[in-house]
Amino acid sequence: MNKLKRSFIKPTIFVLCGFCLIVVSGCCEKGNSENELPNNVTRAWIGPEYWSNPLMNWQLSEGRIECIHGGLVNEVHSLTHQLREGEGDFVMRVKVGSMDRDIESVDEAVFAGFKFGAVGHRNDYRSNIYHDIESGFAEELMKEPPLRAGITSRGELVINSKVSEIILTPDDLKESELRLEVSYSGRAANIQLSVDRDNGETATLESQVERERLVGNVALACHPLVLPERRRHDHSDPDHATFWFSDWSMSGDKFEVHRDQTYGPILWTQYTLHNQILKMTAFFVPMEESASAAATLQVNTQSGWTTLAESGIDPLSRVASFRVEGWDSGRDQEYRVLYQWKRNNELTVSTWGGTVRKDPVDKESIVLAG
Repeated sequence: MNKLKRSFIKPTIFVLCGFCLIVVSGCCEKGNSENELPNNVTRAWIGPEYWSNPLMNWQLSEGRIECIHGGLVNEVHSLTHQLREGEGDFVMRVKVGSMDRDIESVDEAVFAGFKFGAVGHRNDYRSNIYHDIESGFAEELMKEPPLRAGITSRGELVINSKVSEIILTPDDLKESELRLEVSYSGRAANIQLSVDRDNGETATLESQVERERLVGNVALACHPLVLPERRRHDHSDPDHATFWFSDWSMSGDKFEVHRDQTYGPILWTQYTLHNQILKMTAFFVPMEESASAAATLQVNTQSGWTTLAESGIDPLSRVASFRVEGWDSGRDQEYRVLYQWKRNNELTVSTWGGTVRKDPVDKESIVLAG
């Protein structure tokens, strides 16, 4: 299920002999967001508040979100912050710098910065990750493309198709801070992009963009400034100059915030139950080499949560397999998988739970998958 080219996984958990669907609902709030990333780990997975697309082109390293390979998508979406309907203002900030990578010189401008207002075939934070896929959905369901604001590898400031006359220096491109301020009212987005330069000066670009609505995901992006037409099954692997990002923050009343819209490090589980033997598989994100390599399976009993089994996590497939004999298949039983990992420079325990359904021997027909 974890696609290599498009690393979006639907939140439905498929199991044999029944299924468990976990629905995430969050509360809304206004305010600041600056998720602290651990500064002493290197791994492909950024963290539960983000979705990197595609997974293999990004990594977390020393507190930075690094784009380590070129690509035509190359986005990191916020799962917790989306732009709501209606008028409002918001601000995003991020530090950005060019990656020192040994690649063949490619004479094309690369964009690095913010995307905002990304909407897929429906305005849901998960489907919005697919905003660039035009085939496969009815044309009338497609939304407006996202807006963008950032810099290029040639030193230009960019808001959509508008390009600044100011050119940043190579020292500016090594490390700068982008500040995006957007005010949306009357079907128009007033956009100001500022870049704090190496010499202490500030470069600014402003634009007004007509927009029927400004809703959807916000993301960091690093890809060619001019994107070729992309097809659904395009397996090309382009490379180009890339950038790193750090200290990404978001604030403003235009944001709708759902703190529990997170994903990982446990992705999902599936199980089979036969002859009182439970076999369960748990799937995990790729973690750093020093991370825990084991997970625990527990069941909820009258005396509380009881550990039934432990399993190592295969380093390549990122799978933990549990086997429990003597399972009572005559009743539903609540379970959870536990995993300890480093979040925000501190150890934490994440869980993924559900229900193992009783063996439906009293039914004439059963659903094998949903």
